[in-house]
Amino acid sequence: MAGIRNLIVRASVASVALALALAGVTAVVLPSSAAAGGGSISGTVRAAGVGLPNPYVYLYQQDGPSWRAVRIGGHVPFGTADYVFDDLGPGTYRVMVSNPGEPWVETFHPSADLLENAADIVLAEGQDVTGKDVDLLREGRVRGTVSDADGRPLAGVEVTVTDTDQATRYVETETDAEGRYEVGRLTTDDYVVLFDGHQVGMGAEYWPDAPTRTLARPVAVVSGEDDAGIDSVLEQPGILRGTVTDALTGDPVAYAAITLYELRDGDWQGTRSTTGTDARGRYELKGVWGTYRVLAVGPGYDTHGYAFHPDVPDVDAAASVTVPEGGSAGGVDIALARQPGTSTISGRVVASGTAAAGMVVTAELRVGDDGWWRAASVTTAADGSYRAYVGYPGTYRISFTDPSGDLDDRWWRDRVSAATATPLEIPRGGSTVTGIDAEMAPVPGGALGGAVTGWADEPLADVDVTLFERSTITSAWTEVVTVGTDASGRWGVPDLPAGTYRVGYVDDSDRHVPEFHLDSPDVASAEDVEVRAGGTTTLSATLAPADGSIAGRVTGEDDLVPIDGIRVTVYGPADGGWTALDETGVDEDGDYVLDGLAPGDYRVGFEDEAGLLVGEFWYDAPALTAAWDVEVLPGGETGLYWADLASKDVTPTPEPTPSPSPSPSTSPSPTTGPVASPSTPTPTTTSTVAPAQPAPAISNTARPRIAGTPVVGRVLRARPGGWSPSAVVLTYEWRADGRRIRRADGPRLFVTRTLLGARVSVRVRATLDGAADVVARSRPAAKVTPRARM
Repeated sequence: MAGIRNLIVRASVASVALALALAGVTAVVLPSSAAAGGGSISGTVRAAGVGLPNPYVYLYQQDGPSWRAVRIGGHVPFGTADYVFDDLGPGTYRVMVSNPGEPWVETFHPSADLLENAADIVLAEGQDVTGKDVDLLREGRVRGTVSDADGRPLAGVEVTVTDTDQATRYVETETDAEGRYEVGRLTTDDYVVLFDGHQVGMGAEYWPDAPTRTLARPVAVVSGEDDAGIDSVLEQPGILRGTVTDALTGDPVAYAAITLYELRDGDWQGTRSTTGTDARGRYELKGVWGTYRVLAVGPGYDTHGYAFHPDVPDVDAAASVTVPEGGSAGGVDIALARQPGTSTISGRVVASGTAAAGMVVTAELRVGDDGWWRAASVTTAADGSYRAYVGYPGTYRISFTDPSGDLDDRWWRDRVSAATATPLEIPRGGSTVTGIDAEMAPVPGGALGGAVTGWADEPLADVDVTLFERSTITSAWTEVVTVGTDASGRWGVPDLPAGTYRVGYVDDSDRHVPEFHLDSPDVASAEDVEVRAGGTTTLSATLAPADGSIAGRVTGEDDLVPIDGIRVTVYGPADGGWTALDETGVDEDGDYVLDGLAPGDYRVGFEDEAGLLVGEFWYDAPALTAAWDVEVLPGGETGLYWADLASKDVTPTPEPTPSPSPSPSTSPSPTTGPVASPSTPTPTTTSTVAPAQPAPAISNTARPRIAGTPVVGRVLRARPGGWSPSAVVLTYEWRADGRRIRRADGPRLFVTRTLLGARVSVRVRATLDGAADVVARSRPAAKVTPRARM
């Protein structure tokens, strides 16, 4: 754990320990890899030099590249400031005092604010280490008031305080009825303060009076001191509005992407303030203020290009738009030119002979034999007319949908389903197609629904349930609609036209095997499901767990020894031991994949068939019995399991020693002084050793960065940045939302589903004999997103 970032986790653990303490238990033992070896660690907890009675102490033990809490509480004589952890095995430990009470903050031995900054306590077998005292740090505080422009206090405003890198601390609070707030439990560092009044109908700003984080000025907090007067005056939310249109016709361009650019360090750079146009080409950004330039990018249909307001291709030539705090800026319109080869489709939609406004018209392009890609989507005007833009020639199907659900969906030429839709051919780019009309009417139908459970009979949420209907054109089963299951695993589709359907299930988490109704593997072999007009059909499905995989890389010592001929073997539990299940080789980069593994625990071994490298088992174990377990989750949720194999020692064959040749005799020279007797010692000459040159100081000349896309299933790579001198040794530490990722200490990170929604960063530590270590941090990557589904 590291500081405030783990308060929630620690609070839950501490509550359990407190309950045990009230019951007379003074020590809680967590699972530990240390055997009872009779060793101990003891010390005293002091606050301002005075012992703090009854401290609450945690003991952490190093576990590979990370740390874990192994003891809570210690044996503390009641009423004293001392602690003792005994019956400890050999290892490296760190000590932390938790929740010491105001004005103190949790502190690590000897007086450190974070676990990563604490001092190691190395314990040998049976050793008693004493004097590992903890001098508590005083908390720093940030406080102030939030009011509106008339000076009235604002209650319920969210105040967020984070370190400048958003890596170690994230503290939230709300203003009270008097508009006051106070954030404590901070240690010496620079912090950014955000005031967010959206939940009470107000705008947001960073201190002091800044519209974005990059323009904020950090607050320098010092342990034991208060930073008062960090105040804010909030206005009503600022609003930026505009419309994106076709440069030739003035028609609205739906689903264009809008991005604000701000002036930063002399350059206009993109911000995270983004939105999109609606079906009428309109956009609105709420809660923004400041001076910006606005970019519009055409939808992903390849029909329109991009432009900055007002209709220029370059940000430096764009016009600046100022949104006053609490005010609005409208009419920020942008016209986009069409891409060459764009065609138009137009028509009119009616219902019972009356113009149907607000209907959604979608043009889908046929891709392959049975695939369809949405190429355009627009909304009908007040007179029921529409014009859609498509970027490619080909076969289209046109659907008409009522967002209110009052009218049944229709496809061109009065078809009632996608499977029976009449195709529309656009033979060449730049075509103009008119008269694609539709008449919509309510049509009674039936309902289809059910429940989906997992292999442990648990309800499965977020499972895609897709209904298929046989196409009268291609005779293939064509997708009709896809819905998702709710938290209870249930789903339903109302108002279906009566007919025959087939139903497929896909778990979005990839933890279960996709299937069709009644355990069929594909739509062709699935069982039919009948839906009758006015009736309800209910189904149930149980999904089997998906196979997983283990992936990694094998290298030689210092990456110098070739890795050809490495055999990687996976072992599974059997009869109280382990047995080989499968094996594979490595590619030219040393990468390997073991797939098709059922969920469970495995062990992995690495062997060099050429005999040049020392074989091992993951993690750096000499024998299978000492190896670490690798947990394979359903759907391939694994990390990168690396192995660095050392070279075998090779003893050179001694060469024969030649016999010495006799030396010619020489006549003795006359001596000019006294001759030393054999017993007289010969004086020893002491050589003078030149003093060692001090190692040069390490400096980081270019910040580390992360390469790759933060998507589940992808690999991120750490670019270490620039370092001087070049002889430094670099190590890596990956973090998610500021918290260290277990066993992620290489230059690559396999993005697993457990990181979904987190912002990943990497810390690079440079070491050199005789020089102080230097740590550089990358900027956090964007939030991890799920892998795309076809």
